Amino acid sequence: MVIYIIEQETDGPIVTVFVPSTMEQYRINAYIDTLSGSFMANYSGPIKVIGNIFSLSNYTVILEVTGFDFDNLFLPVPLKFESPVSIKS
Repeated sequence: MVIYIIEQETDGPIVTVFVPSTMEQYRINAYIDTLSGSFMANYSGPIKVIGNIFSLSNYTVILEVTGFDFDNLFLPVPLKFESPVSIKS
């Protein structure tokens, strides 16, 4: 699953909450920025991804930063970060 995210604050953390659900298709609660094609947190809380997404397993979270600021300043080469995540019972 790939989720494109932008944050409404220019100097704050990006918070994405994954909410377990029995829904087959996942749903994303956030505003959509049409210029960047990304999701943006609304003022009432973080971006929420609701659905049956994770099972007990090992995953790799990949974060790719393609731009900064509200003027849609895109980087010539994106910054990429990877981190392992383990979901256990």
